[in-house]
Parts: sequence; C-alpha cells; structure tokens
Amino acid sequence: TSPVQPNQIIMTNNASVKTCTGTFYDQGGSSNDYENNTDQTITFTPATAGQYVQLVFSTFTTAGLGDYLSFYDGPSTASPLIGTYAVSATPGTIGASNGTGQLTVRFISDGLGIAAGWAATIS
Repeated sequence: TSPVQPNQIIMTNNASVKTCTGTFYDQGGSSNDYENNTDQTITFTPATAGQYVQLVFSTFTTAGLGDYLSFYDGPSTASPLIGTYAVSATPGTIGASNGTGQLTVRFISDGLGIAAGWAATIS
C-alpha cells in the first residue's frame, strides 16, 4: 500500500468524509492499481454548510467497461445519477448541486483486470 499523505482520501466502502480539500484516489492510492472484484461507496460532505463538493479529475483510467465510477447528486446511491465513467472517458469536473452539497461516488470493478484508477482534487 502507498503511504497516506495529508488530505489524501482513499476509496473505501461505506465511507463518509467531511472535507473541502484534498485528493481523492482509488483504493490503490497515488501509486498502485485498484483491486479486482470491488463494490465501494463513499459520500463527500462539505466541511462548511451551504457549500458544495466538487471533484476535478487529473487522471482516470479503468481496465474495461466492467470497472466503472458512478456519481450521485446527494447523500446516497438513491440520489439522482450524475453520470457513470469507464476506461479513459474522464469524468473531468463533477460537482454536487443538491441542497446538502453532498456527492456520493460508487466504484465497481469486475475480476477481468485492473488499472491505475484515478486522482481527483476535492474542492
């Protein structure tokens, strides 16, 4: 595993993170690939009420269409779907627009291969 850096948020299952800064990585962190056969969900909540979480992706790649990242505008996967991304179709900038400012991210990977994953700046 990679060493944890300050404000480094690693994709884990059923996590809830309250922040307005940092870098969001797949479970491999900044220097390792993600793992096969995962289904993980993380919810970002702004540290300051009235603000909105935004993720700006600097890198993004998955091993195939069976490995994908989905974004939901709110506190859970029951919230409206913003979009789903796979392979090298980068999400770019994804932001919350709901009243709580929360953004939920779900990552699913199949067992057919791994890749570098992603890095996104949290703002």
